[in-house]
Amino acid sequence: MLLGIIYHVANSFHTEAHKWIVKDITANSFVDAFLVYSHIFRMPLFFIIAGFFCALVIRRKGKGAMIKNRLKRIGLPFLIFGILFIPAWMALVYYSYIYVEPRTEFVAAIMQGANSNQPPSLLELPIGHLWFLYYLLFFYLIYALVQPALDKVFEKLSMFSGIGLFTVLIGFGLILAPSLNLEISGNFVIQDWAFVLYGLSFLSGAFLYSKRSKFDALESKAKLMTFIGFALLAPIFVWYTLAGIELTQLTRYLANFIYAAMMVCMCFGLIGLTNKLISSTSKTIRYLSDASYWLYIMHMPIIVYLQIRWYDWEINGALKYLLMLSIVMVPLLLMYQLFVRYSFIGTMLNGKKYRNKKLKQSTATA
Repeated sequence: MLLGIIYHVANSFHTEAHKWIVKDITANSFVDAFLVYSHIFRMPLFFIIAGFFCALVIRRKGKGAMIKNRLKRIGLPFLIFGILFIPAWMALVYYSYIYVEPRTEFVAAIMQGANSNQPPSLLELPIGHLWFLYYLLFFYLIYALVQPALDKVFEKLSMFSGIGLFTVLIGFGLILAPSLNLEISGNFVIQDWAFVLYGLSFLSGAFLYSKRSKFDALESKAKLMTFIGFALLAPIFVWYTLAGIELTQLTRYLANFIYAAMMVCMCFGLIGLTNKLISSTSKTIRYLSDASYWLYIMHMPIIVYLQIRWYDWEINGALKYLLMLSIVMVPLLLMYQLFVRYSFIGTMLNGKKYRNKKLKQSTATA
């Protein structure tokens, strides 16, 4: 989730930020490359991890406990923070409309729709960066229904035959996407390509859990898979993605499967490389993992406000970017430690935390 914050801060520095709420005067192609590279694996990796832990909870506690847990940790935050986000986002769009010149296509289109006589559909209300919580709720329910049948299929697959199968399925799923930019709508309208792509990513995480005893095999090939993932990012393919070149049908299908192979290799390669780190008992990693949920939920309005206020500030773009990132991360981390971690909000997001081990032990034995 922390990578998501880094990604969103960079949005206004994208040369195609006309698709965003504001475009910074220091936008450059280096940021374009970063956004393209990270976008290939960022969200699929998140859904893979979500699927892995969903399967884990079902295995340890059962489907009922998993559904109850996810409604509390995913459904309730989505409801509460989604309600708060909608008016905040609308206010920021209007603020950009009156403050930023020239206006981006994104803002102009929203304001044109707002000024029309037709009221917006409830499905078109913005949920922004919280869209992933919305999709997760569907994935948890669907997986709970089909889990017994999937387990039988997973049993017949080896680690790498399963990874290969998901690569092919994702390649076909990408045919549904209008382009390989994979831009999410950020509202309640479910996009077919996104549901298929991230749903398959989620299921591949559940598959990975079923092969947890074979992680040594994944770790042994992790460096190779990561290398292949990066090697497939040929300059011409990146150029096609950024420039929006019109591709023939056959070339587009080929591009879909190259993209799918990049995505899967990078995701599973990174999981293999970082498995020992993730499974360690590092207090710092665990703390940042807990805090990242709060940071991700709260960061967007702050980032967008800063992007609007500073879009025409004539300083070095890298320095401006780091300032924005610091202004978002540091206060939110302090808020998490002082007001959230041990509060009912922290319990909702990450489970009950205790300020000292003695209190935790006395509660456990009571």
